Amino acid sequence: MVANGGRLADRQICVKLFVRHGDEDRAIAFYREALGAELLQRHEWPSGILTSADLRIGESVFRIAGANPRRDAEPKLGGPRSPHALGTTAVILELHVRDVDRVIGRAIGAGASLRNAAETLSTGDRVGAFIDPFGHIWALFNAME
Repeated sequence: MVANGGRLADRQICVKLFVRHGDEDRAIAFYREALGAELLQRHEWPSGILTSADLRIGESVFRIAGANPRRDAEPKLGGPRSPHALGTTAVILELHVRDVDRVIGRAIGAGASLRNAAETLSTGDRVGAFIDPFGHIWALFNAME
């Protein structure tokens, strides 16, 4: 839950997704279009340069930030680095939605690539996965009703 002024509540975890420096606005647009994310707040330098943005999907808040280009280019400096600089990602973002097929279709239409086609498991759960244009893997599961 987000408290006053878009700030996170006490003891709430916020995941920060790093994208290549300069892709922040594209990432915001993608997550809004493909996943229905709500833009909560843009964080900018006084000069107006975007540093990061907070978005919400359901009750989950996450932050988009541009990776430092120098850290992306020089692994010995340590992270964080964007998935493009790493050539992979270390996490899978699990999202529970009402219609896995529809959300995957929207994501593909907005520029994602299919990782795993939607399928129905023996448990009856509908699952699938895509890789967003910024290298993050999203695994979709049908939400509990």
